[in-house]
Amino acid sequence: MKVLPVPPVISQLWAKLPDGKFDPASQSDCGEACLSSALIAIRDVELSPGCIRQALKLPESGGWSNGEQLADLSSRLGMTAHAQSVGWEVLWGDLGYLRHYGRYCLMLGDWLESGVGHWVLAYERSATEVHVMGPYDAILTSYTREWLQGHLLASQVLLS
Repeated sequence: MKVLPVPPVISQLWAKLPDGKFDPASQSDCGEACLSSALIAIRDVELSPGCIRQALKLPESGGWSNGEQLADLSSRLGMTAHAQSVGWEVLWGDLGYLRHYGRYCLMLGDWLESGVGHWVLAYERSATEVHVMGPYDAILTSYTREWLQGHLLASQVLLS
């Protein structure tokens, strides 16, 4: 099984359109930015978050993608993708096998603001933390098990 690298950091806020101009709808492109990062690491294909939003046939005014849409597009782009909605305990277990099975996991949670869904890309889990690429702040960071438990929302997408 291929061991995936730490994914590249993709900023949803500084995303560019194919013509090189700043993407005015990038504020809501967190899922698209996470998929862009995974696509580079898994398939060595670079698509901007805005291009991914267009491929999802979402409005030019913003992404607001869901797990099923992201999984479907991932499959069409040659990745193995599985959308799921499991509780934090099951997800915590799944995250423990990311490196072993050569997977990433898109996770929807209210990481930034209570009640507001935001996608991050998980790439590895230790005994106490899950390591993620956060597209809003354009950072690699870690969430504790307790943080995950308190902020995870319904959707996840496993990618390989």
